[in-house]
Amino acid sequence: MLKSLSISNVAVIKEAVIDFESGLNVLTGETGAGKSIIIDSLNLITGNRASKDIVRTGEKSARVEALFDIDDAMINTLSELGIDASDGELLISREVSVEGKNNIRINGGLSTLAILGKIGRELINIHGQNENQELYNSDKHIKLLDNFAGCGELLEEYRAEFRDAKRISDEIKALDTDEYEKERKLELLNYEIELIENTNLKEGEYEELLEKRKIIANGKKISDNLSSAYDLIKKGYGHPSCDEQLSDAMKEIGEIASFDKGIEEIHTKITDAYYALEDVSEALRDYMNSFSFNEYEIDEIEKRIDEINELRRRFGKDYETVMAYLDKIKREAEDIILSDERILMFKKELEAKKEKLLKLSTKLTEKRKQAAEILKKDVMTHLNELNMKNALFEVLVTKEDKFTKDGVDKVEFLLSANAGMEAGKLNKIASGGELSRIMLGINCALLKTNTVPTVIYDEIDTGVSGRAAQKIAEKLWYVSGDRQVLCVTHLAQIASMADTHFLIEKQVEENTTHTKVIKMQREMRINELARIIGGAVITENTGKSAEDMLNQAEKYKKGETL
Repeated sequence: MLKSLSISNVAVIKEAVIDFESGLNVLTGETGAGKSIIIDSLNLITGNRASKDIVRTGEKSARVEALFDIDDAMINTLSELGIDASDGELLISREVSVEGKNNIRINGGLSTLAILGKIGRELINIHGQNENQELYNSDKHIKLLDNFAGCGELLEEYRAEFRDAKRISDEIKALDTDEYEKERKLELLNYEIELIENTNLKEGEYEELLEKRKIIANGKKISDNLSSAYDLIKKGYGHPSCDEQLSDAMKEIGEIASFDKGIEEIHTKITDAYYALEDVSEALRDYMNSFSFNEYEIDEIEKRIDEINELRRRFGKDYETVMAYLDKIKREAEDIILSDERILMFKKELEAKKEKLLKLSTKLTEKRKQAAEILKKDVMTHLNELNMKNALFEVLVTKEDKFTKDGVDKVEFLLSANAGMEAGKLNKIASGGELSRIMLGINCALLKTNTVPTVIYDEIDTGVSGRAAQKIAEKLWYVSGDRQVLCVTHLAQIASMADTHFLIEKQVEENTTHTKVIKMQREMRINELARIIGGAVITENTGKSAEDMLNQAEKYKKGETL
């Protein structure tokens, strides 16, 4: 259960610490005092999205901390998430900055919003006006019935099969195009396959062709320059050639090399240069002998380059990309050719899936119909206790002609609020006050399948007064018998039934608004009940009425006859 809630700089609350107790905890106060901020703070703890607008004006961040006592099941859940809570306590803190950044810690360790949401849903259930309004939406009714019926595992098994069936159906749709479209696409694919294969592209060929084109385009200059360079080294054009001059220099230095070590080193270098020049001249001669070019070949090269460029323009910039595209379109062409066979195969798979879906959905329907009768009786019992004695509550389970993610059933809650009237849709029949009691009745019926230790009712008393209010108060106290209940209310009947009563009070100090949370003892509670009953002016009569109401509540809880 929730032991303590600490709030810092959330809207008008600068600092507040609320120590909750087991049983029925009630929060009251003037409109605008900040009761909704308590609920907003608890929503942060359960993993709801946060807006930076919650940060108190002038502050950099808002912070909420909640301390829980937890059972072994939650300890194990946390352990699976890597969170140690072996001492049976869980501390959740969440900080929201004016920049909208979140800092979430669970038992001191950093955590994520997804993990917080998973944990929060198992710690607290918050029921507010939005949930009441959701009762008007019949699409939500199937989820409530499934929770009551315990359809979780069966529904998940069904949904896994439904997802597979949807995937297979999509495959069939993708393959099952009309014959003209298939022929048109296959013709295009075959044209592209033939174009690529007939071009007979080789790896590295394009680069070789570009190199060869460059050589042929400069063939005459290459030949002339090679010949000229060779003649300069070996012939000299009427003058001593380079190698002759270098040979003479080698002989001249050789005659004096023995006289000095430095001259000997120079002789060695000249000798090395001579033989290197001989190697160069041989390489030039060999290249000239092997070099040939046909300037008429350039046309064939240009034509081949154009063919390859066309492939590159249409299918990819290099050999690897073009070949990858060829593989892809070959597979597509094969898929089209084999599409009739594949469609037949997929249709057989789909039929098998539909048989499984039919079996599972039939089980779901049976389970829902059985649970619908029990839920109907349970809700009727609770509605009777909530002063709706003439109400008729129905859970209608009807079969639809198609599979959906929830099976083949449509579930709708129907109500007749008055004797002799036919049950109809909630949005046509139920008033605001009746809707609050219906929601509470359903909640009470669902308690047996709900293990969440803390339940919060935010203004469940909307549109309710008099005897109905008293019955809601009694029912809330009944709910708090095996779990902690927190309730925000404007009704004295509900407030009087509290085991622990908090006053949310707004104060203005130095032109700054603050909200305080006060745990009230008996005398303060009488004054607060009198305020709720009589308004701003508390008379002796309203004070006496408040005390009587508190006394009656205490007797009721003790089981004494009123």
